[in-house]
Amino acid sequence: MNLTIIRQFRLFRHTAQNPRLFLFREGFIRWIGLIAVVALAIWLVYGPFFRISQVSCTKQAEANCDEEVLAELATHTGQSAFTLQSKPIKTKLEKANPAYQQVAVSVTLPNILTVTMIDSQVYTHLKSATDSATLVVDRNLLVVNKSVTPSPGIYTVISAKANQIGVGDQITDETLVKVFELGSLLKQFYIPFRDIIIKSPAEIVVSLTDGKIVLFTATQDITRQVTSLQLILQKATITKEPSVVDMRFNEPVLKY
Repeated sequence: MNLTIIRQFRLFRHTAQNPRLFLFREGFIRWIGLIAVVALAIWLVYGPFFRISQVSCTKQAEANCDEEVLAELATHTGQSAFTLQSKPIKTKLEKANPAYQQVAVSVTLPNILTVTMIDSQVYTHLKSATDSATLVVDRNLLVVNKSVTPSPGIYTVISAKANQIGVGDQITDETLVKVFELGSLLKQFYIPFRDIIIKSPAEIVVSLTDGKIVLFTATQDITRQVTSLQLILQKATITKEPSVVDMRFNEPVLKY
């Protein structure tokens, strides 16, 4: 034991007396530490522990997303949780699924890809008289889905132009935009209705829930027509109610 201590003391004294050897030993130790840190970082980034192996996808109240979405997310398993780029995934999902208003993509360490999808708020339905399927339109007049079963409580616009519009299209047709404005104003003025049929820009037929038929035109001020209709309906509660109200003229025409 004494011999070992003597040797260590001699080695220390020799090193202390030789600055070059001392600096070499210090530098060597630092390089070893740096290499160890770099190796650890590489293992963390590219090692198996931090590679995506699970996918968690929720769609509002539903526990799981559609199978097509899950299949797309599954293609990212095996990628590093540190180098995975969420923005391209988000962009691809939004383009493929315009029905979703918001898509959030994140990584939950160590190995979970988490996606949350929020549906767009349904504003109205659009369909043609010859097609059983209905286009679902959001508040930005973007067609976000096509469904055979319309959402309850949402009014429907019936137009032949629906055949020329598909999912993902932005509605820019002047007459359709006017009609959606009409639907919004009717709800704003608490005039309950079921659907709106566009026969032409000058003949828009609205079916009220009490059975009355109201005719509008997109070629004149929509707001003026709706406010005038509200006054007519208020007066009709104390007089004989008309079955048809034609708002397309300066003086509304009532038919009994």
